[in-house]
Amino acid sequence: MLYCGATASLCALELLAHSAMLPTDTIVVEARVPKNLSMQTVEESDLPPNGSSPIASRKTQDLGTDWVKSGATAVLSVPSVIIPSERN
Repeated sequence: MLYCGATASLCALELLAHSAMLPTDTIVVEARVPKNLSMQTVEESDLPPNGSSPIASRKTQDLGTDWVKSGATAVLSVPSVIIPSERN
């Protein structure tokens, strides 16, 4: 499984939100998701109350766990907690 952000700057911001600085060995790898690849999209309104809180709730964690276990799609697109208008 990979955890990705829509932009390199969002990825850096996500890392900085959880540590004081970017690791010195950070690299950026660009990946493109083919349009025909199955994707499930979660909107902010689909998240449980406080689902966009920086501290993940059990319900939010379960949403991701259930998606992985289902194997229904290759990609899960979710709003960034830090910048909800952007996607991870």
